[in-house]
Amino acid sequence: MQERVLDDVSALISHVKGEIAEGKTEFELFDELDIAVGSIINSIAFGYRFSRDNRQEFYDAKKIATDTVCMGSWPTFRIMEANIDFFKKLPIFSDTYELVKKHREESHVFLYGQINRHMKSIDFDSEEEPTDFVEYFLRHKHKLDNEKNGEHNFSIKQLYSTIMDLWIAGQETTATTLAWLFIYIIQNPHVQAKAQAELDEFIGSDRFVTLDDKINLNYINAVVAETQRFCNLVPINVPHKTTRDVEIRGYKIPKGTTIMNQVSTVMHDERYFPDAKTFKPERFIDKNGKFFAPAELMPFSVGKRACLGEALARLELFSFAANLLNQFKFGQVPGKPVVGERLVRGTVAPAPWVCTISVRH
Repeated sequence: MQERVLDDVSALISHVKGEIAEGKTEFELFDELDIAVGSIINSIAFGYRFSRDNRQEFYDAKKIATDTVCMGSWPTFRIMEANIDFFKKLPIFSDTYELVKKHREESHVFLYGQINRHMKSIDFDSEEEPTDFVEYFLRHKHKLDNEKNGEHNFSIKQLYSTIMDLWIAGQETTATTLAWLFIYIIQNPHVQAKAQAELDEFIGSDRFVTLDDKINLNYINAVVAETQRFCNLVPINVPHKTTRDVEIRGYKIPKGTTIMNQVSTVMHDERYFPDAKTFKPERFIDKNGKFFAPAELMPFSVGKRACLGEALARLELFSFAANLLNQFKFGQVPGKPVVGERLVRGTVAPAPWVCTISVRH
């Protein structure tokens, strides 16, 4: 997995260096992070990366994921979602219905298009390792079709839903967290200087930073952790449901109740994070200078049903943060301050911003 991530880290670094060499002085870094993270998910799901020379395919796929997240915050959609077609002729819901219908058609074109292309090209008798998730799933489905006469849960609809989940959960959140990270290090030059001093001490060149280096880069790990705490990316957590009757501090919660662990309230709680409204990576460095993550830091939620993609997200956040900070210095464009305005959608995204980038080595 690290190899796939570093492929897109490398592509992003090369692209930025090329634009610097051509004289570019103002960068929309979020856009470049966005397509890089999208490429990683696309590589895992479908076996190929997006091209920066033809970005439209990425923008189309990104729109599907973004619209899905945004719809989750619409009250009309939340009322309708259990049975969308039931509401299509009701005046209050008709506009939402048309938007959901259009979104569904766009999703089907992209995702079912990918599945159908795989189905036409796969050699089901091959012994070679599958190149991506869709191929792996379709091969296993083919095997079960032959062994169990189709009596199993590996359906095309299930595959569609799974890759939709991969795209939604794996792209938007990671790219937006990275965007906040670079906003914060631009707003806090002393943090950037301290992070790069650590990189100079333990890396000392323009080589790639890998997971083998992670144990030495305590401050880089702290910058990532503080970014996740400070940006508080998901204001409303994913709904869950109680599987049995429970009682917590005198409150009785019946089986089948929809619940949410509201981690966003913990991230800015002064009891656990003093001076919570200040970006301070040092809060995650112990007296011995080592990085530590307290239980109250819970950006991936808590419990058995925490984020399935946590391991990949942690790998991506560390790899992009460490390598980009090692390669480049980031700053503000004169007259265009990096404000960090928060736009609350399904996730909390920054308003459009630009920065300067210069090569360090």
